[in-house]
Amino acid sequence: MKKLAPFVLLLTLAVCVSADESHKLAADSKVKIMEIQLKQERLGNQFAALQVQLQQVQATFQTSQKELQDAIDAAFKEAKLSKDEFNFDAQKYEFTKKEQAKK
Repeated sequence: MKKLAPFVLLLTLAVCVSADESHKLAADSKVKIMEIQLKQERLGNQFAALQVQLQQVQATFQTSQKELQDAIDAAFKEAKLSKDEFNFDAQKYEFTKKEQAKK
């Protein structure tokens, strides 16, 4: 029995050690997971770049809207017309008299 004790102890330790070991992935599974992670990283970078570009376009568009309104205001002033009496038709590039509300 004493001769079996070291063998039993060694077997018990081997079972405990193998239970603590992590299981390795197959190489093809690891490669596939790594490729997908890389793809996600690239997409994330692309998404971030698009967000920056969108913010730049929005800022430029807002500036352009302000410039357009300023140009229309200047055209009213140059024509000596009141915005209360006239509208600016942006499709025809002309001023049109506002219709009076019926009383």
